[in-house]
Amino acid sequence: MEKKKNALFGKMFAILQKIGRSLMIPVAILPAAGLLLGIGAGLQQSELIARLPFLGNHFIQYGALLMTQAGDIVFGNLPLLFAIGVAIGFANNGDGVGALAAVLGFLIMNVIAGIVSNAGAVLSGVDTIRTALQLNTIPNMDFSSMDSIYKAGEYILQNSSQFSDTLVGAATSIKGLTVGQLYGYTRVMGIPTLQTGVFGGIIAGLLGAAIFNKYYKIELPQFLGFFAGKRFVPIMTSVFAILLGLVLPFVWQPIQYLLTLCSDLANNGNTNVSTFIFGIIERALIPFGLHHVFYSPFWYQFGEYTSNAGQIVNGDQRIWFAMYADGVKNFSSASYSGAGKFMTGKFVFMMFGLPAAALAMYHEAKDNKKKLVAGVLFSAALTSFLTGITEPIEFLFLFIAPVLYGLHVLLAGLSFMIMNMLQVRIGMTFSGGFIDYTLFGIFPGITGGFQTRWYLVPVVGVFYAVIYYFLFRFFIRKFNLKTPGREDDTEVSPVGTISKSKSEQAKAVLEALGGKENIKSLDACITRLRVTVADTKKVNDDELKKLGAKGVLKVGEEGVQAIFGTHSEILKDEIKTLL
Repeated sequence: MEKKKNALFGKMFAILQKIGRSLMIPVAILPAAGLLLGIGAGLQQSELIARLPFLGNHFIQYGALLMTQAGDIVFGNLPLLFAIGVAIGFANNGDGVGALAAVLGFLIMNVIAGIVSNAGAVLSGVDTIRTALQLNTIPNMDFSSMDSIYKAGEYILQNSSQFSDTLVGAATSIKGLTVGQLYGYTRVMGIPTLQTGVFGGIIAGLLGAAIFNKYYKIELPQFLGFFAGKRFVPIMTSVFAILLGLVLPFVWQPIQYLLTLCSDLANNGNTNVSTFIFGIIERALIPFGLHHVFYSPFWYQFGEYTSNAGQIVNGDQRIWFAMYADGVKNFSSASYSGAGKFMTGKFVFMMFGLPAAALAMYHEAKDNKKKLVAGVLFSAALTSFLTGITEPIEFLFLFIAPVLYGLHVLLAGLSFMIMNMLQVRIGMTFSGGFIDYTLFGIFPGITGGFQTRWYLVPVVGVFYAVIYYFLFRFFIRKFNLKTPGREDDTEVSPVGTISKSKSEQAKAVLEALGGKENIKSLDACITRLRVTVADTKKVNDDELKKLGAKGVLKVGEEGVQAIFGTHSEILKDEIKTLL
């Protein structure tokens, strides 16, 4: 019985691991998009132009507009990017035909769901009423929220003799719907449809991958031979996408209701509690590589904001960038307050806390080993400070001293809560490092008058650095924890001790994973190799650590993760050439 439970857990972990890895494909695009959007929107701020008049030059402003639009189009089409990413992650060998099938399925699913749910008429009505509000046809009403549009619709119907047939028709098209239901419609790539957000993309991606895996080797009668194999995949995807589009309007409403409940709980309840819990869970999932699965709904789905262009934007990260582009200085609106609350907490412990922990581990290392560990510790600290990539530090003490990681998780949760209490509103595209802090904290705050309150990060950060430093030194010394540089001379150091070229390292890592016969699938995210093996007992943990792995995690009978840092992707490609 216990063996069956372990096998089931291992399979579930493998699926979640695949989802997490797949989500990183579209997420990896966001730093470039955020950079374009951040700089472009910043250059268009009137406060900056007033200080530096030359920035008002037509060509500079035109270039800034191009940058803003180029970045915005990426954030605006995240569902499609998620469909592609998930399909690549789940299709056998990451085949591009699976991704093509996902795009096809995504488009067909949305257009069919839009027709069945009458989304076109509803959105047309919403647009007509919003335009009337903007023109002040209906006085004393705001046009930026769906609640105002709903109330305006009621007002028009109650006083229909005062308004044109067009406005009365628009109000009639949304009659009987609640405000929450109005939020449930949107346009995806110009298609009026249901507001499924990134979940719609994930569904389409899973559909495309599943159809590809089932039919890409199919054989047909000779007279239909042209459509055999991979060419059959788009055909079947179209059929299943039509069926999915027919069913989606009936099953999505309860799902949307559940998502709205979660969103309200996270955004409209006690946000200090919700940010604290978010920070704890997000860090606690880092060892398993499942944090991407957890934070994605918060960053890309929960919460609603209606942009100046009338587009409904979902997710804390997307809302922050939409508000930045719209010039919302306090990052709050009637429908969403405190954009950035599920991001800002990272800056304190990534830029200050963990580098201080690295310094503490260095000071507690044995004198004869300080030189050996200094390079690893301080390069990991610098990586955390600059980019917000924390695994190189975290995995140096995670398995050796779980109590320290537990303290780190608690402090991460507190960091999110404290930043929310202080109303610090800094966006990010990737993680909480100095690069994002400068672009989306300091730059908007100084040049555009945005209330990011960036100056509070180093204030709290100094206190966090002191707390991390002395907590780590106390626990390491008190419990004689074997952090880097404190191992017995006969033990294997958790930092790499073998220097090899990339190709040599790839061969050695493959052998440490049990050889090519033991590899069932191999992939990588930003900091770790994600491997499915035939037998985890054949994996040599100590050898992997000698080869540079900061940690090795085994789950179930097949799942293995080896944390090699930011060159994991390159290492994966080298290993794949040997398979």
